[in-house]
Amino acid sequence: MVGLLALTLSACHGAGEPSAPVQLPELERATATVGERGGRLLIPREALTERAGQPHVFVLSDGEARARVVEAGKREGRQVAILAGIWAGETVVVGDLDAVRDGSPVTPR
Repeated sequence: MVGLLALTLSACHGAGEPSAPVQLPELERATATVGERGGRLLIPREALTERAGQPHVFVLSDGEARARVVEAGKREGRQVAILAGIWAGETVVVGDLDAVRDGSPVTPR
């Protein structure tokens, strides 16, 4: 049996006084719309990253980057086919993804 536990964390100053919630810095990043060609979803290679040994993309949703596990297929030049995990028309974050976290505010450029 597996149990789940939800925790709320807050930073404290001195004698247990809670501080303001930690805010992620807003990032300005390039974005790309997920395209479809010949029935295959294609994204720029720079939109694909690996986290915890699994391929991920960051999908832009309501101004925030949302991590999504995907099934990557064949690389085709500067693009990679995505077999599962995203839909045509969604917007993915592209470029230097090291600073991007799930929930990071992102301003498309």
